[in-house]
Amino acid sequence: MLVGLTLKAEEKPKFYIAYKIECDPEIKLSVQDKLFQLENTIAAKLQENYPCISIKTQNSVYQRLDDLRKICLLNDLPTEDIQQSLSEIGSDIHCDYLVHIQMTVFSKNQVMVTCKVMNAKNSHVLANAFSSGNLASFGGKDGEEMAKKIIDDLKTEEICPYEGKVTIEIESEKEETTSSSVQCDAGMITTEIKLKSKSDLKWELNKKGLKRGDGDVSYDLNETTETTINNPCYICPNGQKVIAQINEKKTVEAKANGLSNESVFKGQKVADCKIKIVFLTDGTYNILVEATSQKGNMKTTVDKKVNAPCAVGKEEKPEEPRNNEIEVPLKVVLGPYKGTTQDKVLSQEDSKDLSQGKEKTTVKINFSLTRE
Repeated sequence: MLVGLTLKAEEKPKFYIAYKIECDPEIKLSVQDKLFQLENTIAAKLQENYPCISIKTQNSVYQRLDDLRKICLLNDLPTEDIQQSLSEIGSDIHCDYLVHIQMTVFSKNQVMVTCKVMNAKNSHVLANAFSSGNLASFGGKDGEEMAKKIIDDLKTEEICPYEGKVTIEIESEKEETTSSSVQCDAGMITTEIKLKSKSDLKWELNKKGLKRGDGDVSYDLNETTETTINNPCYICPNGQKVIAQINEKKTVEAKANGLSNESVFKGQKVADCKIKIVFLTDGTYNILVEATSQKGNMKTTVDKKVNAPCAVGKEEKPEEPRNNEIEVPLKVVLGPYKGTTQDKVLSQEDSKDLSQGKEKTTVKINFSLTRE
């Protein structure tokens, strides 16, 4: 239970807002006031749209360092306490998303303001906003427009993780009879094959966090193949050629249950299940699902009977059932469906007929994902 709580807490997306000011020293304080107003506007907009996030700022880190310096001057703190405090302050800088605001003031108090949001893991720019004008007139309206641009640019990024159930059911049935013939010196050898199979596969998965998932899977296959061969050129063990009928029945039974748990996350073994949402710029999204079942068993049984005047039973010696380990993999892209990161709920209930020829296949998809 404690491990589960720790993993969930570590998934909370962290934003860090840093800034840079370029201006003449005599106006730095007034420029800084403008920048902090913009910082507050952007932070409030981010928090409004993504309630799950935590936000730290360069200004708050500087303030904590200054407070720690004053405490150290007034008190004889143990080195361990100072190191602990510095470590906690330093953790504020580590983030998933870096917001960088730059305010540059040119001659005649003309200001240029840029704001970029980057993925801290790969430095990829996710959002970019720009404004320019006179420093004196730069205010709340400009900040709101920049914040709106940032939120709009982030519409393809899953920041607050969606969580919920994803169910995929695949039912397949096939019943088919085929026949063929070949010439032999005493007539035609005819072969008739009757195939009957039914399989049920059900994935009941749970999306947890940005990619992780768990859940269950059940797979059940039953397949029977009956082969009848009428052979007028059958050769007996003594070399005599006679008419014979050969009947063979092959049965395959396979079962697999439960998800494999060989993956590792934060040093802990977790289910082999990944569910990721990819939002597209046209207002749609896809869901990428990958999972693997635990090892199951496939049992194959073959019974053979030869009807011929010279049959002595050796031809009918039953084979030992064969057992093989199997794993059932899943790698599928669901969608596209209509929806954006602004939606608090993403849901779909869909049924598709994917039948081909004699094989009837139905796929049912059902999911409901929500975010903070």
